[in-house]
Amino acid sequence: MMEAPRWRAVERRGQIIRSDGSRIVIIPDNFFLKGEQIIIRREKDGAITIYPAKADVRKAMFERFDPFSDWEMEE
Repeated sequence: MMEAPRWRAVERRGQIIRSDGSRIVIIPDNFFLKGEQIIIRREKDGAITIYPAKADVRKAMFERFDPFSDWEMEE
């Protein structure tokens, strides 16, 4: 039986700056997001997810960070 790859969530502190009725979120450099636009999603439990707005960038990001990419299909 194959052991599942170990993947760990990474957590860093960011900063929120308030300006003219908006909030600007400062994302640390080691949390790389490609592109100029993002999608911000708030879940029912209050968790917030930020990801690139362009579909091709999201696809490339998923392929790069897919935790299941090392798994082989069992027949």
